[in-house]
Amino acid sequence: MTGKPRKDTCGCCAGVDSETPVKLHNPPSQTTISYRIGTHSRFKESMLAGLSQADRPALLSLGTRDDDDFTIACLDGAATVLDVLTFYQERYVNENYLVTATERQSVLEMARLIGYELSPGVSAATHLAFTLQANPADPEAGASPITIPAGTRVQSVPGQDEEPQVFETTTDIESRADWNAVSAQLAEPYHPALGDLDMYVDGVENNLLPGDAVLIVGEHRMTHAGSERWDIRVLKRVEIDREHLRTQLVWDVPLGHTGPTIHPSESDVRLFVFRRRASLFGHNAPDPRLMSKTSDNELGSLVTGLGKNRRWKRYYIQNQQIDLAGSEDKVVADGWVALLSNEADEGTADLPGYLELYRAGMVFRTSRTDYGISGNITRIKPDTTENLWRFKLQKTVALIASEELAIHRRPLRYPVYGDTLSLAILADGLVPGQYLAVSGRRQRLRVAPRVTLTATDGNKLLEGDSVQIAASPEKVVGGTPVRLSPAAFGQLIDDNNSYTTLRLQVIDRDGRTLTVSSHGSDWLWDSREDDPLVQEIARIDSGDDAVVDDRDRTTLELTGVLENIYQRDSVRINFNVAPANNGETVTEILGDGDARLSDQTFVLKQSPLTYVSADTPSGGAAEMEIRVNEVRWTETPS
Repeated sequence: MTGKPRKDTCGCCAGVDSETPVKLHNPPSQTTISYRIGTHSRFKESMLAGLSQADRPALLSLGTRDDDDFTIACLDGAATVLDVLTFYQERYVNENYLVTATERQSVLEMARLIGYELSPGVSAATHLAFTLQANPADPEAGASPITIPAGTRVQSVPGQDEEPQVFETTTDIESRADWNAVSAQLAEPYHPALGDLDMYVDGVENNLLPGDAVLIVGEHRMTHAGSERWDIRVLKRVEIDREHLRTQLVWDVPLGHTGPTIHPSESDVRLFVFRRRASLFGHNAPDPRLMSKTSDNELGSLVTGLGKNRRWKRYYIQNQQIDLAGSEDKVVADGWVALLSNEADEGTADLPGYLELYRAGMVFRTSRTDYGISGNITRIKPDTTENLWRFKLQKTVALIASEELAIHRRPLRYPVYGDTLSLAILADGLVPGQYLAVSGRRQRLRVAPRVTLTATDGNKLLEGDSVQIAASPEKVVGGTPVRLSPAAFGQLIDDNNSYTTLRLQVIDRDGRTLTVSSHGSDWLWDSREDDPLVQEIARIDSGDDAVVDDRDRTTLELTGVLENIYQRDSVRINFNVAPANNGETVTEILGDGDARLSDQTFVLKQSPLTYVSADTPSGGAAEMEIRVNEVRWTETPS
């Protein structure tokens, strides 16, 4: 309102102030524009105020303001016209901006100003993963491919207040029951490496206990008797995994030797356990210093030296043969025998002294009399006589009765992520460009004991806190983050002495995504069976080497990195995946053509017509196929 406020209440001065034009003010981020300079009441009051203005002396004689007066009635009519005009003027202004326009034609006209035309909306696109049911009576049929044709229809299960939606596949796909739920690679062949502290064997009933000695030997020692590429270790722990039917063997002396460096055997590796420990014949011979030398016995021919220096003659390993005390039925030809000098000046705490490995060439079971004793022995002719002189009869311990154990494939503990995917099987029939659906639980880590970590935003992770990995792990090299491969990341977590700086994005128990700088030794592997499954669609790369079949598994190169970091043993991959669009195929007869008429028009009886994304100027294409006399016609722009 303009002018001074009225102080009277009698109404005789009504209409003395001008109410128009109204000052316009439009704050930002509004959904409508205010553009009216007045309404009917304001226009009428402004005109009534004009009747009393001094610059209009001819109107001074008009003293009435009654609505039934002809002059006042004309002003009332003019105010009504102005009210209608300003109302539509405000509508027109709103239609000139995309944010405030309410009419489709307004958007169309504005788009045409910059060369664009409106196009129909494209249908929703998705991928459908099919699960094929195998025939229990013919299990091998699951490997036989069948074709799921384009146009296969699937209807969604609607939720509350939702309508069911129909989707149809857009291409033919080859599918197999064996492709329903393929696991990621869970294990790899074991190749001993310098520094290894454990390995796995098949089964859970191997009768293994802490304190048992095991031999890890391969082709190097089997073909070359003088080779030192073998290892004997004493077990510290035996972990039985009944779920996966395997047993983990753990020792505390790393495989291999240092000074000089000798690597474990790497080819044709075999594992043996020594079931017994034995002594050499003569270990319990009486001390000749306690015997008297008389003319009535032949002691003189058996001993040498006098007094306290008296000792048995040839009191050592003779004739390059190993004579074990007693008859050892479990010692057989081609079996392994290890001799341990049992002295404190070298070796390890579990295997003190010098240790040498021999392979039995021939085994005899006979009796022997020597050193004042007699008894049954087991005589072994070894494949080499190297260092036999180092073993004394009284001190040496023989590890015998070697029994071979089946080496289990080494389980992979690190997660699945990145653009390479190794399968647990040899999956025949996979081709470049094929879609796949990946599902599983996110990989978890647990903060190690006596460790507290601080995220970049100041939040803390305490000892025992369990988090999910949200993005590909990185290591920091010279201040620059470098993405880690899954195997390299797993090695850093498994190495308790790793101090490489890791940068991890993790999801804590409150659902916050944190960025944490830490070391591999700060974390332990963790998992929770009740974690929800996450899933995504991926695609095999189109290159010729995108599908690589090894002897026992298939490795895939993907078009991009996986979105999630998956716990390896929870991953399931479905290769029966087809792209699909929202919509339903129908068939109808448009009508009959009449050659006498030009520019004939036919109206679809069923609507709306489905449009899909396409590489066209409008970004879409109609899913409509028209045939005339069984000949398909091609759509043109006009």
